Amino acid sequence: MSTFIFISILLHITSLYLIFILWKKSEQTKDSSLHEQEIQDLEMLLEEFSLQMKDENEQLKHLILSYQNNLNSKQKTEAHISSNNESESSALLGNEKIENETDTNEVLLLSKQGFTSTEIAKKLNRGKGEIELLLRFYT
Repeated sequence: MSTFIFISILLHITSLYLIFILWKKSEQTKDSSLHEQEIQDLEMLLEEFSLQMKDENEQLKHLILSYQNNLNSKQKTEAHISSNNESESSALLGNEKIENETDTNEVLLLSKQGFTSTEIAKKLNRGKGEIELLLRFYT
């Protein structure tokens, strides 16, 4: 009878040990399922964040394109206005341009002959600063 008691105790201890091992594995399974749930939550958050970033990037792209279009249209308008003004001014001031070119040529010629900017200004009835500016620009 003592052997049956010993075998019974041994079986009880073994069964308790196996129950303990099963309990540990079930805890690990619960932890892993919680871990999987956290991963899924993080994936959803990242997906939402990436979609928001994509929408914001699209809005920024449209904003930049509209700004560029506005800038281009302004530049075209300004170029058209300036070309109209230039054609009008060239028609009105055609004679003055010819005179300005000959005056510039005279200034450069007198400068090559050795006259100072003050002397050239007096000869051409122009300002000294204007003559110096022409000389700096063309030499």
